[in-house]
Amino acid sequence: MWFGNNLHIHLYNEAVVLRGDRDTASGHILRGYVTLSLRNTSKFSSLEISFQGVASIPGESSETFLHQQTQVLNETETKKAFSSGTYIYQFEFSLMGDQPETIHSRNGSIKYMLKAVATKEGFPFQTDLKAEREIQVQRIQSLDANEMDSQELLKLGEIQGELGFTIYSSSNSYQPGQEVPLKIGTKLLNTKSRIESIQACIVEVSKYHTKHGTIKSSKRPLVDTIRYEDLRRRNPNRHQNTLKIPVDSGIQPDSKSDYLSVSHSIEVQICMLSSSGVKKYILIRNQIHLTHKDSDVLPPYISLPADCPPIYS
Repeated sequence: MWFGNNLHIHLYNEAVVLRGDRDTASGHILRGYVTLSLRNTSKFSSLEISFQGVASIPGESSETFLHQQTQVLNETETKKAFSSGTYIYQFEFSLMGDQPETIHSRNGSIKYMLKAVATKEGFPFQTDLKAEREIQVQRIQSLDANEMDSQELLKLGEIQGELGFTIYSSSNSYQPGQEVPLKIGTKLLNTKSRIESIQACIVEVSKYHTKHGTIKSSKRPLVDTIRYEDLRRRNPNRHQNTLKIPVDSGIQPDSKSDYLSVSHSIEVQICMLSSSGVKKYILIRNQIHLTHKDSDVLPPYISLPADCPPIYS
């Protein structure tokens, strides 16, 4: 921006939604326009708009997996001076259905960026005009939002001669902003055994490819989901714990790509003293699915400016 001159990027639909998996999604056309607003006479050698997809992993070099670019000024416009006023230029970029969705996690990111650069010419004290904005690309695997909800989460187990346990939730699929209802039941199988504590939380697991071609993974508990109960004073023979674990609306939903994948599980840790007096930690891991909300990602309809119809080439 200089002396009131500015460049802005506008989109007809704010959200990009890929419906289906990487083999079946039909892709998306990203349409919009840039406004070049000038308060004084200016001259530009080019006005370029680019659309990039970049995968970034900490400690690794970033990889640009998508790059499209268009020059919107014709030859006549690059040779003339622009008078004060507002100039509108449209653009469109295609996104194939097999492209990865946006990911923001502690272990990396996949981002899509729109950038516009108006390169000045003949005015030594003026800098180029620039604008950029991030595009959120989300994927919905199924048109039926309840399809995955029909499967319950149920896990039974036994530490031979010491402890039996049951873990149950009414579904294995949830969405950011919801609560995960969880029931944890335990039964001591030996009068000398003792349960000291039970802890449950949601864990985020990230897997990514390194520049050497190997696959690394890391996991972290989502701090706000940790639930802990101390049973040292009670030591019940039978115990049932009913929890409601909140899923923050800002949590990254499950996502899978060639560069970075994010998944989630519920981990329950039971700390006990065995009949022989040895402290044991039993870790039970149950995979759950965190999916995008349909209502959050449906692209809104925005009327096109009457004087600026979309251009199809």
